[in-house]
Amino acid sequence: MLDSIVKWFSDTISDFTAWLIELVTWAATSIYESVSTALGGVLVSVFDTICQESCLGAINSINVGLSSIPPLMLWAFGVFQIPLGVSIILGAYIVRFIIRRIPIIG
Repeated sequence: MLDSIVKWFSDTISDFTAWLIELVTWAATSIYESVSTALGGVLVSVFDTICQESCLGAINSINVGLSSIPPLMLWAFGVFQIPLGVSIILGAYIVRFIIRRIPIIG
């Protein structure tokens, strides 16, 4: 009789500690996810603002530079598809840069 009471008490304590460990793990995971999501949102908004300000300045510089190109030269760029060629070459350089960063391949 005493053995069954001790076994029941031991099982109950064991179940309670397992539940408590699961509760603490769940709480820690939930807090970590909430904090990381909030911090990620803050960082994205800060860097988005910084990038927008710097990109707007770069776009204005590009617009000023393109407005000084004569119309005949812009027409020649269109005929010879210079914008397509420049985008293909820049894309190839970016891919080459990325491939060289892969340890086994590059």
